[in-house]
Amino acid sequence: MRKNKMNNNDKEKRKEKKVINIGLNGIDYNFGNLGCQALAYSLIKILQSESKKIGVKLNYYLYFYKKNENEIKKISKIFDINIENINVVVMKLKNLNNTINVIKKYKCCDLIIDMSGGDSFSDIYGVKRLIKESFYKEVAIRNNIPLILGPQTYGPYNRKISKVIARNVLNKADIVCTRDEDSVEVIKKISKIEPSVCTDIALRLPYNKQNSLKEESIGINVSALMWYNEYNIDIKIDYKKYIDRLINYLKDNTEYNIYLVSHVNADSIENENDYLLCSKLALKYDVKVAPKFADPIEAKSFISELNVFIGSRMHATIAAFSSNVPTIPVAYSKKFEGLYKSLNYNYYIDAKKENTESAIQKTIDYIKNIEKIKDAETKSLKIAQDKLKTFDQKISDLLKKFIV
Repeated sequence: MRKNKMNNNDKEKRKEKKVINIGLNGIDYNFGNLGCQALAYSLIKILQSESKKIGVKLNYYLYFYKKNENEIKKISKIFDINIENINVVVMKLKNLNNTINVIKKYKCCDLIIDMSGGDSFSDIYGVKRLIKESFYKEVAIRNNIPLILGPQTYGPYNRKISKVIARNVLNKADIVCTRDEDSVEVIKKISKIEPSVCTDIALRLPYNKQNSLKEESIGINVSALMWYNEYNIDIKIDYKKYIDRLINYLKDNTEYNIYLVSHVNADSIENENDYLLCSKLALKYDVKVAPKFADPIEAKSFISELNVFIGSRMHATIAAFSSNVPTIPVAYSKKFEGLYKSLNYNYYIDAKKENTESAIQKTIDYIKNIEKIKDAETKSLKIAQDKLKTFDQKISDLLKKFIV
C-alpha cells in the first residue's frame, strides 16, 4: 500500500475506536441501473462480513449523484448497519462548490474502493465518460488516500489519450482487481501493474426465492442500450430482429410462459429504460412483462424463479447464473466474454461476432440442450466461489492494516 497520511497517533486512535472510514465510488444506486446497484449491495455485503470477522466497524461514505433516504434506510436494514454510519456525499461534477466539498469528504476517508460502474473505466462509452470516471480516482491519488480498484472490466482503450489516462491511474492505485483474465492482458499492455484476478462481486448478491411462478417460464432481458444503440456499440447482429425472432420461436415451438425482464429503469432516459421498452414489446407480442423492480435483490429474487434466462444486461445474467437458473448471455462487449470465459462457461452469444441468423440458431440450440447448460453452470459456479474468496481475502488483509 502506498504510504498514507496516517501517523502513529492516528493509528493508535483508530485501533482504540476500531472504526474505519471507507469511501465507495462507482456504485451509484440512483441511475435506475440495477447492475450498478447490485455491485453496491454486494460490495457492502462483503465489507460487512469481513469487518465483523476481524472485529472492526466501518463508517461508510457513499459517493452518489443523488441522496435517497429510502435507499439509505434499506441498506441499513438489509446489512445491519447503523444509519449514522452511512454518509451519502452527493456529487455534481459541473458544480465547483460541490466538487470542493466532495474532495473535502474524500479526505475524511481512510481508503477508497472504486468500482467504475463495473465497466466504465474504458472508452467504450466515450472518452468523456472515461475522464469523468478517472477524476475522483485522481483525487484519491493526489491526496495520498489508498485507492482500491475493485473487480471490474478494464478497457478497451481505443484511443491514445484513453491509454494515458488509464495508465496513470493504474500505476498509482494501491490495489487493482479485475473480474476476468482478459482485463489482466489489457492492464499489462499499458501499465506495470500485476492485478489480482477475482470475478464479479455481484455473484454474491442475496435473494429470496418465493416459488410464486407455478408454470415453466423463460425470461428474456431486453436491453434498451442495444435496442436503441445510442452509443453506436459495434455489434454484428440486428438486435431488434434477434428479439423478434426469438420471441416468435418461443411462442410457436415451446410451452414456456415468456417474461420480458428489465434490469435498467432509468425513467428520465428512454434509450436506457429497459422497463419501458419491455412493456411496449410485451403488448406487441402478447407476452408477460416482469414487474418494475425496486432494487437488485427484488430483481434477482424474481429471476431465480425462472426456468431459463436469456439476457443482454450482464448483471441481469449474473443474477440468473448465480441463482442456478440456466443462463444464455447475449454479449455486446468484451466484459461478458471475459467474465464467463474466466469461469469456463461457454454458453453465450457474442453479438460482436455472430450474425443475426447464427445468433438465433445458437440460442435455439442452447434452449434445446438446457440440461447440458445446467451441468456446465454448476461447475462454473464452483470456480466463481473460489475466485470470490480472493477478493474477500484482499478486503480482510486491507482492513487489518488499519488496526494493527
